[in-house]
Amino acid sequence: MDCYFATASYKRANNQRTVSYLESLGVEKEKIIVTVQTEEDLKAYVAQGIDKRVGKLIYRAGKNVSDNRNTILDNIPIGGKVVIFDDDISSLYKLEDGKLKEINTKEEFYQFLEYGFGLAEANSTVAFGVYPVCNAFFMKDGYKERNIIEGTLFAIINTEMRFNPEFATKEDYEFSCRAIRKYGKLIRLDGYTCKAQHYSKGGCDEFWKDKEVADSRGAILAKTYPDIVELNPSRPGEIKMAKKRNDGMIQDTLF
Repeated sequence: MDCYFATASYKRANNQRTVSYLESLGVEKEKIIVTVQTEEDLKAYVAQGIDKRVGKLIYRAGKNVSDNRNTILDNIPIGGKVVIFDDDISSLYKLEDGKLKEINTKEEFYQFLEYGFGLAEANSTVAFGVYPVCNAFFMKDGYKERNIIEGTLFAIINTEMRFNPEFATKEDYEFSCRAIRKYGKLIRLDGYTCKAQHYSKGGCDEFWKDKEVADSRGAILAKTYPDIVELNPSRPGEIKMAKKRNDGMIQDTLF
């Protein structure tokens, strides 16, 4: 499969877990991209030798993760496939017989990609993601054909669509909502998940600390896309899939 693998990284020059995981799988160095949004990070990542471990280390000034992820998409040809990971992923897992099995070979990894991209193409949409919680108890085999995707793993067939730079958090949900509105579907693989070091130092940590701004993004999404998402009453500031779609159908609200 012709695909690129990229991380939009920030202040984690000495903690590149996703790059290490891709290396362990035997993914070709030339297919790996790391983007940074500050000159300070560029210098730090070069000092740590990240530029020697990947095909491209790209710097373009940006104010948040949306800008940084758009740098990735702007360096992928239209129609090209790219998996945008958070930079803190230690492994992918597949649900097998009710338990999580680590994907630790290149063959298994590419089978996962072929399955996901195949479903996206069969459903005439542009992306797929994985289950948001690394816990077999909540997972099940199969997939949802219309669901928002968490940015931990965002596999995209590149179009003109870009992440909204007004969203420093929940940018993945905003992209998802726009994709669902445009294409009708967005694939989430419920039998696959990632193990990641969420909310660790660096990354989007400093943006999530401003809870008022982060929560306001959820309210904006619920107001802008009421047929797709709604506020989650049990998790203030967060969203979930809206119970009723704009076509009148009742949908699964689990996210």
